[in-house]
Amino acid sequence: MELNEQSSKFGFSSGCYSNTGAGPTMQLVDIGSQDYIALIDPDTAFWSLLKKDKIGDALVGASALMKEFHNKRDSFVLEINNLRFGLKPSAVYFNPTERCNLNCSYSAAFKAVTGRRVEDITPCSSCAIRHFCGSPCPAEAYEIHGAMNKPGAFCELYEEQVRCALRLIADGKENDFLWDGWDTSMSTSMEISSL
Repeated sequence: MELNEQSSKFGFSSGCYSNTGAGPTMQLVDIGSQDYIALIDPDTAFWSLLKKDKIGDALVGASALMKEFHNKRDSFVLEINNLRFGLKPSAVYFNPTERCNLNCSYSAAFKAVTGRRVEDITPCSSCAIRHFCGSPCPAEAYEIHGAMNKPGAFCELYEEQVRCALRLIADGKENDFLWDGWDTSMSTSMEISSL
């Protein structure tokens, strides 16, 4: 039984439409470009630049972009989770002693910092670029707001950095800030050229 047949039979969302049911929450972000707008899935940090006159075509469930996104969404989710939670502590945090080795349980303060989730921070939980900045430095948030589960002090700066980066890419200037050979071990995870 295919997913659409299952969802009809059992009454749950098939997830094939944006911004409803179990579908991805795609958000449009104005990047200040005359011709392009960014489309971002904040849950996976997936982004695409769309020509403004093609937004409607891109967002329908049958579009090439949405079909390819649905095919790759699970790998995007896995990748963002590995980046966020799969990394081992660096040498800064790892100091093997008789009290602490690879299987140690860190202090409550350390667990609070490393267990901090952007989804638990308002207004970050609904921000399209939440996985681009991750609601930065918990110490900064604590100093400014008195609690580390608060947004960073430079939220507007991070927003504009993302807009600027996407605008540079839209304007074809991305090589201005990339070093030679940056893409040596990279692979394209999704390529849609029709939009």
